[in-house]
Amino acid sequence: MSKILWEGKPSQKTNLGIFVAGIFIALAPIALYRYLRTKHTKIEIREDMIRIHTKYPKINVLEIEYSTIQKINIQQPLFLKSLGLGNLILHFKDATNSPLVIQGLKNAEQAKIELLKRINS
Repeated sequence: MSKILWEGKPSQKTNLGIFVAGIFIALAPIALYRYLRTKHTKIEIREDMIRIHTKYPKINVLEIEYSTIQKINIQQPLFLKSLGLGNLILHFKDATNSPLVIQGLKNAEQAKIELLKRINS
């Protein structure tokens, strides 16, 4: 029987490019769905209500009357803050409704001010 002079295994680092490509390919459908949903969503602050209209993957219209909103918070994680974006979190008077998060708004502070004007009037 001969003596082993060296023993080892090949490194998975040689497959790094394939692994990264695989992750991107696997996540591509999720990224496409999120892109299309965001692209086809419109948020309107109207005189009498907030209207959120989404056209992808199905048409959905959410209308929220100001009288149902109890308070509004702004959330700005570091990533969103660096992009000048923020999330509005609407809390409702009815405890059975969970808070609604409207994500990735430009000028979230201005949107909050407009909403507070409507709620307090």
